[in-house]
Amino acid sequence: MKKRTILGRAPSSAASAVLTDDSSESRAFYRARLVLFMRLIATLSGLFYLANLVVALVVEPAEIVETLTHSSAVAHLLGTLIAAACWALARGVGARALDAVDFAGSSGISLMYALMIPGEHAGHEAETAALLATSWTLVARAALVPTTMQRTAAIGVVGLVPCIAASYYAAGYTGGQPALRATNVAFWAVIAVSVTTVISRIIYGLRREVQHAMRVGQYTLIEILGAGAMGVVYRASHALLRRPTAIKILPPDRASAVEVRRFEREVQLTSLLTHPNTVAIYDFGRTPDGLFYYAMELLEGMTLEQLVRSHGPQAPSRVVHILAQCCGALQEAHEAGLVHRDIKPANVMLTCRGGVFDVVKVLDFGLVKSLRGASPADETQSGDVAGTPQSGPGGHPRPEQRRRPG
Repeated sequence: MKKRTILGRAPSSAASAVLTDDSSESRAFYRARLVLFMRLIATLSGLFYLANLVVALVVEPAEIVETLTHSSAVAHLLGTLIAAACWALARGVGARALDAVDFAGSSGISLMYALMIPGEHAGHEAETAALLATSWTLVARAALVPTTMQRTAAIGVVGLVPCIAASYYAAGYTGGQPALRATNVAFWAVIAVSVTTVISRIIYGLRREVQHAMRVGQYTLIEILGAGAMGVVYRASHALLRRPTAIKILPPDRASAVEVRRFEREVQLTSLLTHPNTVAIYDFGRTPDGLFYYAMELLEGMTLEQLVRSHGPQAPSRVVHILAQCCGALQEAHEAGLVHRDIKPANVMLTCRGGVFDVVKVLDFGLVKSLRGASPADETQSGDVAGTPQSGPGGHPRPEQRRRPG
């Protein structure tokens, strides 16, 4: 399994970000949650069906055929199959068809559970079982599937009305009190719809708040790739370009005047370099609440250090190929009056670009020194360590392997 790295950083944790409703990331998240919901319902409903079958085999083995063909058992099985079918459909249909799978699947499952009520032995037990099955199905959907409270309420009403109708029919069929029993079911149905609507409102609202909090300029933060002394790096996407990007943010608690100057200097000096073997800088800015950040290309690969540790000494021709690219990047820096000051195997990454393997990216210009009149305050002072032995100078954690170029 590959792991995404940037500037020598390894994924240390992940934070799910809810993006705008029309974004591809949001639809992918919606698809994943809908698949999870349908898989959960199919699994639990299937287990209940099998448990009832086992009990019937033990208690009344002679009537197993009648049990399997009873209307409640058939309805239960159909509800399970609908959930399983929606599980499969949600994984393969287009993003815009997910809403239909969600609505039709949730409503169909609820309808099948409602059809468990009528029958020869219909009674309060059948009503309770169907009402519980439908209500907990809708609660699970509200908790797992990210939709608005209006949509959740609509699905809840469509899903529970059949329970009310089935209860009224069953009571009339068995000579009970149809109005009383239907009213009782309707009362609990209103509670179920209310609860699921509140759940959706809270969860959906929290996701929207997270969405707002995870925006930096025109970029939406998706997950943390790493954190170090010089900042936190996130995987992000641009609001319009949808280009995978890495965003480095200077934490507020480190935004002193010296740290801000060093952060700005790092991005300004790195942005002067355009060599293909140097990490490209896309953007730099400051958010309204004072966070400094810059955007850079997102890399996939492994460092030279990891390559040697995993595969041992490399062929001379490959070594020459890698070193030639490193020298090309450093030559441009030297011609611009910059000295990297931290060239080592951990700061040389091998990646793939345009189908070409062993493309070198020289990482971590956080300690770069300008030979053209930089002020002493901007330089990394002797004894001022910007990183740790574990994370590497400049606060860039060592990356884990994402691709084995060999």
